[in-house]
Amino acid sequence: MARWQYGLVTTAQFHAAGFDRNSIQHLVQTGWLTPVRQHVYRIDAVVPTWRSAALAAVLAAGDGAVVSYYSAGALWDLLDPSDLEGRLEVTASRQVRIKGVTAHRDVLRRQDRSSRFRIPTTTIERTLVDLSRVEAPRTLGRLIDEALRRGLTTVGRIDLALERHRRRGSPSLASVRWAMGQRGASYEPGANDWEQEMDRMWEAMGLPAAPRQYVITLPSGRKVRPDRAIVDARISVDWNGYGHHGRRSDFERDIERRNELIAAGWTPLDFHSHQTPAAICTTVLAVYRRRAA
Repeated sequence: MARWQYGLVTTAQFHAAGFDRNSIQHLVQTGWLTPVRQHVYRIDAVVPTWRSAALAAVLAAGDGAVVSYYSAGALWDLLDPSDLEGRLEVTASRQVRIKGVTAHRDVLRRQDRSSRFRIPTTTIERTLVDLSRVEAPRTLGRLIDEALRRGLTTVGRIDLALERHRRRGSPSLASVRWAMGQRGASYEPGANDWEQEMDRMWEAMGLPAAPRQYVITLPSGRKVRPDRAIVDARISVDWNGYGHHGRRSDFERDIERRNELIAAGWTPLDFHSHQTPAAICTTVLAVYRRRAA
């Protein structure tokens, strides 16, 4: 259970497994458990992460609670958790008070609930509706575009969510109404600002054409799709988004993927989303010239 929950276990879960209060306290005193929230413990050997902190807040909020608002935006990779400065937000059907957590009270419908990385959260559509209450229209529009680019939702699904909340008389939906008014059913969000700058730098530095999501079939039969691939030089380029290695299995899978690419004669280059397009293109150009030589 703890492995599934980022090392976290609640008091109720301990009791269901046959542990009484004294045995739980003994595990705390001997260093096996660390209290994280009220009635929430972490197995001491597990390294805490932003995701485990988000799940701990949900578990502390009780049954039916979910990550919401900005925290849900980070969970859906629309926002960077490091920009939230430790802020956590949850929504529950009852009034809850948790230190360091902003708790919203609302009765969520089934259509508004989802799970991401095994953490209960609002759906991407409900997350965008919630953020429309606190963000300016243009900022919300950028978040909507990012969600569309990532294939997390569609214009139609956002419109349906907006219509559901309009019927409920939800206030402060002006931002999402304005943003969706600019985006018709056939709207294409295109590349984001960072990717557009990458395209400009790539061309300005004279790098060869590199198709996006090029399918590389490895000897094992596994297929990988790097963000870009200079096919003739066998160079694959990937940039990892926010919280990419939130689980150990993700980290291990990436190592295996990288090793298989190298064994197949490819040079995999990995970058993170905070690196500038210029820095990425400079590195790729240096590797390309070396391979060409």
